[in-house]
Amino acid sequence: MKTERVLLLSLLIVVLLVGGGIGAVVVNNRMVSDRQARAAAQKAADAKKAKEDAEGLEYVRSLARSACLQRAEDAYWTYVKLNATNSKQQADGTIVYTAFQDVWDNAERQRQSAKSDCYVNP
Repeated sequence: MKTERVLLLSLLIVVLLVGGGIGAVVVNNRMVSDRQARAAAQKAADAKKAKEDAEGLEYVRSLARSACLQRAEDAYWTYVKLNATNSKQQADGTIVYTAFQDVWDNAERQRQSAKSDCYVNP
C-alpha cells in the first residue's frame, strides 16, 4: 500500500513535471509568436509612415522646384525689361519687347543656369 502510494505519487509528479513543461513551451511559443506579430505590425507601420513621409517630402520638393522655376522665368523677363530698348503694348494686351541680341542671349543663359540650379537645389 505504501509502495503503491509512493509509485502513484511519483507518477503524478512526473506527469505534472512533463505536462507543466509542455504547457510552458506552448505559452512560450505563444509569447514568441505574439512578439513576432507585434514586431511585424510595427515594421509595417514604420514602412507605411516612411512611405508617407517620402511622398510628402517629394510633394514639398516639387512645390519648391516649381517656385524655383517660376523665379528663373521671372528673372529672365525682368532682365529683358530692364535692358530692352523699346516696348510696345499690342491691342490684345501683350507687351512686345525690343532688345539687342546679346540681351536676349544673356537673359536666356541666366534663365538656363537658374533652371539647372532648381534641379540641384530646389
